[in-house]
Amino acid sequence: MRVRSVTWDRLILDERPWLVGAVLVFVILFLVALGLAILPTNSAAAFGLFAGAGLFGGLFAVFVRQVVVIFDRGVGAVAVRAASLFGTTERTVSLSDILCAEVETATSTPSSRQGQRSTVTRRPVLQTAQGRVLLTPVYTGGRSAEGVARAVNDWLSAPKG
Repeated sequence: MRVRSVTWDRLILDERPWLVGAVLVFVILFLVALGLAILPTNSAAAFGLFAGAGLFGGLFAVFVRQVVVIFDRGVGAVAVRAASLFGTTERTVSLSDILCAEVETATSTPSSRQGQRSTVTRRPVLQTAQGRVLLTPVYTGGRSAEGVARAVNDWLSAPKG
C-alpha cells in the first residue's frame, strides 16, 4: 500500500498488485498455450496443463485485489474500497471514530529448517473505539506499512488549513 495523494482535506492510499497479477496472467496464458499445443498428441498432459491454468486462475481471483482508501474531511469519513474478480466492497468509517493508524505485524518461523530466520510481514490498520479496521487484508514485507501509518496519523493530526 502506498500514499497516492495528500491534501489537507483528502488523503488517498492505494494498493494495486500489478506485478502479481501480471505474473499470474503470464503463467495462465503459458499453461493454456502449451496445453493447446500438445492437445492433439497428448490429451492427458494437456488436461493437466489446463488444470494448472485453472489453479492459477483461482489464485488470481483470490489474491489480486485493488484497494483504495479515501480519507475525506469534507465528508467526515474514510472509505475503504476493495475490487476483485468477485466484485467490489466498500466499508465506511467516520473520521471521528478513528483513534489512530497502527502497523499490525505477523511473524512466521520456519519449523522444518534450523538456522533460518523468521519472516516479519506488516499491514496498516486503523484503530477505532469499535476495534480495528483493515486497510488491506494482505501482509507485506518491507516498511511500506509504517510509512502509510505515519502518513495517516500525520494527516489526522494536521491543523486546519
